[in-house]
Amino acid sequence: MSYAHIIGAGIALPKKAVSNRELSEMFPALAVSDEWIRKNVGIRQRYLADSNESLVEVMVQASRDAIDQAGVSKIDRIIVGVNTQASQLPTTAGYVASRLREQWDLSSCWCMDIQNGCPSGLAAVGLGADSIRCGQAETVLAIGGDFNSRMLDYFERNASLLMGDGASAFVLTRHDNPGRGDLSVRVLSHWEQSDYDSADIMGLRSSLSDFSPFEISHRTRDAALAAVRDINGDGPLCDRLTPELKEKLLDINSDLRKTAFPLGGLPYDPKRYPHFIMLGAEVLEKIRRVVPDCGYLPVLRRAGIGSDLFESYGLNEVNRVSEIPRKVKKKFLKQLSERFELFIPHQANLRAHQNLSTALRIPMNRIYSNIAEYANTSAGAAGIALCESFEKPSRYETIRGTPELIEAPRFERGSKAVVVSFGAGTHVVYLALDRVK
Repeated sequence: MSYAHIIGAGIALPKKAVSNRELSEMFPALAVSDEWIRKNVGIRQRYLADSNESLVEVMVQASRDAIDQAGVSKIDRIIVGVNTQASQLPTTAGYVASRLREQWDLSSCWCMDIQNGCPSGLAAVGLGADSIRCGQAETVLAIGGDFNSRMLDYFERNASLLMGDGASAFVLTRHDNPGRGDLSVRVLSHWEQSDYDSADIMGLRSSLSDFSPFEISHRTRDAALAAVRDINGDGPLCDRLTPELKEKLLDINSDLRKTAFPLGGLPYDPKRYPHFIMLGAEVLEKIRRVVPDCGYLPVLRRAGIGSDLFESYGLNEVNRVSEIPRKVKKKFLKQLSERFELFIPHQANLRAHQNLSTALRIPMNRIYSNIAEYANTSAGAAGIALCESFEKPSRYETIRGTPELIEAPRFERGSKAVVVSFGAGTHVVYLALDRVK
């Protein structure tokens, strides 16, 4: 069987890293502290793009790093996973190609975008691998990234505390590292599955904003501070808002939004501006139930990981974790998780990582997490974590129960990893990988 190989990887971010403290100072009406975000989400900082930065430019930077590492001269296909593209047509992939063609041969390149929430970037890698295996392309550039700051409502907590901006890129080819680099990772299998029973728990209902969070903060910070003082005097609002305080903050948000998005004298129209909807508790519960059932067993079976276990437990036809007989589930999942060295989940929320650890019986010290540094970069998140895992281990502190310092290994040569991304209410993408060199 022929495999597609990842032979180049790159990460690119906006210039500005914003700490939790800085974010709370930019948007006082959120009434949240650094400690609350770290303890409830696991994020310490994120990167946010200003009004002069372009998502295409960030993707191009990540792509250049990946192509340089791969050492290739020609790209046959560019696939971009993105949800915050500046225009529907032409494609974001086309814009990226126009910037790369002066340096590399893109004479026969075909470009396309995938827009399907956070899994879009990982789906681009899977589709690129399929293109190579089917003989449709020799070398594919797969990119995932978003400027989530363009679609957030910074006057509510559910999404604005979780998201960041950034991009990742991978070069895939049929051959085992024909270039000058030292990276070669086989895509053993991938699986995509959707469960849209609760599509209303997250989504983007409107177009994107032209305003960066820094512009929004500049226009609203003083007004928000004044309103917060009116509500609570000079003391800070507590992180656990009372219903009364929540209601008062909601009352001022309408005026703050009008200040944030000026329209040359026209009235504020919420349909014209970003409002990414995410119901936090519902999304966490959905992840816990759906992600194990939408591809975990099939992607491992297709990759040949734990094949003897599936046979010995009589589970060759079982595709959902929830369908494993209860009397053998715990033992089987524990043994199955021991057949690969690293689990790299979508970087959405550290609480979700801990839930998946329990559901799949994967110890936390084999779950790679870098959400603390980047937050959720949507289509870029799983790719950024995968890129970092090639170079270094991850260290982070759990947030549920007694805090525990976790050290997860890097993706070493000779080891296997499972990567998963999820989102869009809910679409799930799994990859099984083997670092062979």
